Amino acid sequence: MPDVLELRDISTKTRDDVKASDCAGKNKSFPILKPEDIAAAAKAIGRAGADNYSADKLKANIIKIAKRKGATFVAKLPKAWTTKEASRARLLEDVFASRIVSLSAAVEGQLRTSWIQLFKTGKFWDPRYGTFSITSQDLSTMLDNFKEGVPKPPTRIPIDYNHGTAHADSSDAGKAAGWIADLALRASGEELWGLVEWTDAAAEMIDAKEYQFVSPQFAFDYRHSTEGEIGATLLAAAPISPSVL
Repeated sequence: MPDVLELRDISTKTRDDVKASDCAGKNKSFPILKPEDIAAAAKAIGRAGADNYSADKLKANIIKIAKRKGATFVAKLPKAWTTKEASRARLLEDVFASRIVSLSAAVEGQLRTSWIQLFKTGKFWDPRYGTFSITSQDLSTMLDNFKEGVPKPPTRIPIDYNHGTAHADSSDAGKAAGWIADLALRASGEELWGLVEWTDAAAEMIDAKEYQFVSPQFAFDYRHSTEGEIGATLLAAAPISPSVL
């Protein structure tokens, strides 16, 4: 039986015809056309070359393609990857999903509020971005940028539905579930919490447990339109159901 790496030898025409979305590497390298290509791509990461993506990025792309193509492709992922991915996914849920959102008592004429954990420090992994770290300095910078008016009033940081603000074609685009009213560091600067003012509609869904967790959006190197690069910045957050994580 031929070595699995031999399965990567495909014709130039086949490589030209393959979709870029079916390739884990740059310039249509690491093409994944059949389930066996998953294992072959995984073994070939070390030979990617300096002009290709990093090993973490290639791995994340291979996993992403496998999941998109279905169970027969996922089954070819190295067992060490799937075990580690599950462990890292739990870590990601731990950092990006706050404790279950708990609403303030209902008072007629007032919006209901919650203090929610947005981030905590640590090293994390995401299939889209690979391995990354959040430091206490990142959290401090997010807080400073917020306090110094990023974004400038009357613009506020939204809590959107299912990250709708990041997807212009989403039915949730432009719809706010709430607004970040304040930020604060806790746990000796190792956690960043936000005070959220929820809309009435969002509060009803949280009460009904349709939404229970929060997933924030941020940038490490946010570039302000007038002040240039200002570092780690909270951009938005979304109430999501536990199954999304």
